[in-house]
Amino acid sequence: ICGLCEGGCGLSVRLVDGLPVGVKGSTRHPLNLGGLCPAGLAALDVLYAPERLKTPLRRKDNRHEPCTWEEAYTEIADRLRALQSAGRGSQVGALTEDPSQLFQDLAERFTQGLHSTSFARAGGARKLPYWLAQGIEEVPGFDLANADLVFSFGLDLFEDGPAPVYMTEAMIGRRPTQKRATLLYAGTRLSTTAAKASEHVLIRPGTHGALALGIAHVLVREGRYDREFVAQHTSGFEDWVDDDGRRRMGFRGLLLERYYPDRAALLCGCDPAIIPRLARRLAEASAPVVVAGGEATSGSNATTTSMAVQAINALVGAIGRPGGVVIPPSIPFMPLEPIRVPGAPGPDPLLGPAPQRGAFGIDPIEALAQRVLGGSH
Repeated sequence: ICGLCEGGCGLSVRLVDGLPVGVKGSTRHPLNLGGLCPAGLAALDVLYAPERLKTPLRRKDNRHEPCTWEEAYTEIADRLRALQSAGRGSQVGALTEDPSQLFQDLAERFTQGLHSTSFARAGGARKLPYWLAQGIEEVPGFDLANADLVFSFGLDLFEDGPAPVYMTEAMIGRRPTQKRATLLYAGTRLSTTAAKASEHVLIRPGTHGALALGIAHVLVREGRYDREFVAQHTSGFEDWVDDDGRRRMGFRGLLLERYYPDRAALLCGCDPAIIPRLARRLAEASAPVVVAGGEATSGSNATTTSMAVQAINALVGAIGRPGGVVIPPSIPFMPLEPIRVPGAPGPDPLLGPAPQRGAFGIDPIEALAQRVLGGSH
């Protein structure tokens, strides 16, 4: 399995005397079906690069010196043991970019064993919008292979991922030309994906969510949304009254009052006439799906942007149907046994594994930094 991105494409490796000398995509792997991106094809260049690190490095006198793995493990273990013996294990923090849930579970248990709750996962913030919008704890999938229209907000499908080879196969490789999905793109630059789109909407940085809400406004105002799906599977669409008797604005009212095309276009820096046209193209498609990522979800408003884009999927009834949003089923793994370290803390309410415990919009890396700077254990 290729490990150069989170796509996880299958590889077929040719060996000579036990050494890899050639690599290509595995035709038996269901994700990439024999294809590989340029990074995957260059995997051996990474493996044999003359400048690659061949050993752990230890910093000494502002320089890095090579050491053996045994020396590295011993030094790290000795330092952790000393902190724990001194009652300072809570000052150890762990940070990971590994997408594996198993790795996250093990790393969290490791920090708890040291009496620390400072564990952060770089990709954790991506899950929060889907918990807030749908109550699911994983980023959903998108059935691009069966969609007839794909609208990307900032996500460069063919070069950034999350699985660029699958995206290319689903959108192009598995379909005859006449049955390929229409691709729309909203972003700040002419990327490869934008260049392949039938329509590229140039917008200001950080305004992808405003454009999404402007499109949602048109869908609702013109009655071009899936009324049955909204009625049966959503809450908060219409105005409502809370437990204290106060009237609250629903999602419909928010859209109609604040995100009419002229205002959304002013925020985005685009022509107001574009927004109704995009909304109608979505409404006229039989299996549309909308995705967000890349530059659209890299800023401080990433959570609200993802939620705005996912709202369009709800309005067009794309959630849980072929060619739409795929809700990942839970995998029935046997749960790990509870950690049994005397005095070990439980899951942290801010940085724990369940995204619903996080503050709205909090980035786990930022939260970990705030904890360190604030002296909190």
